[in-house]
Amino acid sequence: GPPSRTRATNQADHEEKPVSRAMDYDQPDELPVGSISDLPPPEALAPAEEKDAAPLIDVFGEHLVQCLYAKAWSLRQHALTQMAEQLPNLKSDGRTVVHATCRVVSRACNDKMVQVYLAGMQLFAVLFEQPAVTALPRSEWLQLTQPLTPTLISKLGDGNHRVKDAAEAALIATCRLPQLGPQPVISSLLAPLKPSQKKDGRLQMERLGLLHDLIDEFSEPLREQMREIARSLKPALESSN
Repeated sequence: GPPSRTRATNQADHEEKPVSRAMDYDQPDELPVGSISDLPPPEALAPAEEKDAAPLIDVFGEHLVQCLYAKAWSLRQHALTQMAEQLPNLKSDGRTVVHATCRVVSRACNDKMVQVYLAGMQLFAVLFEQPAVTALPRSEWLQLTQPLTPTLISKLGDGNHRVKDAAEAALIATCRLPQLGPQPVISSLLAPLKPSQKKDGRLQMERLGLLHDLIDEFSEPLREQMREIARSLKPALESSN
């Protein structure tokens, strides 16, 4: 049969395992970032980047945002690690912090360097420990997660288990937000695969596995949603007979 999927079974495992693994430098090319003095200075932001970066600078400061946009991946990783450390103590209001952090995470999620991606996922995990995440309305969370969810789902097929585990943990964290629930992620998991993904057996298996886990964990709210759909359809079905 198909290979079994190793999966965490509770919330703590889901949220903590990828974070600890993000700091597990077991590859020779993955060295811990040294002291700040070891890092090259970041370049100034290009004019084309300034508008996009302005809301991030308001929250995280110019230096870290310059590092986030830097060509050297060690600077990008450093920026994300520092942002994660600062997140609980930022002075900006909670809504602004959530919006800025999600924009930073979306950028890290598309980074070609695994170390930068994992640092971004660590930042996302820290965000979900902040009380502000429960204050945003559903409409704003849908807007923030819409660009992230398909990218994270595509990472489920990654051969690096740390990349896959971190993506899975991030998707489950969004499903556990009371304002969102599992429906947006489940809809994305059920969406047709891109032609380039149809031959990716690992991705298909991991998508199905996560779908199974979500249905198992959220069976009651999903059942209630199905009952609501059935109730709304009943008048239309009766009038068509």
